[in-house]
Amino acid sequence: MVKILIALVVIAHTSFGQHFYLNGRVVEISPARISIDLGSSRVQYVVSPNARVVRHYRSGGSILEDPADRSQIRPGRIVTVKVENNAVTEIIVEEYHEK
Repeated sequence: MVKILIALVVIAHTSFGQHFYLNGRVVEISPARISIDLGSSRVQYVVSPNARVVRHYRSGGSILEDPADRSQIRPGRIVTVKVENNAVTEIIVEEYHEK
């Protein structure tokens, strides 16, 4: 019974349309791939050609969002990525962490 339940949870988590977010520091970026240091490990994903890229920054007491382009994604920057079906579909450059 436990094995069946675990299998159903895994299938539900990996089924079409599911997504998750990862936050870390960019190690490498190319037009097709991004490698991110998560602290305890590194991951690499394909970047969708239509991936949405935005930047979050602090203004006063608020965190705001503006459109960005891939040139703003550089090694060492902190990002959050949305992964869907093993590909990055959104990259948020988190400028409010920078001094």
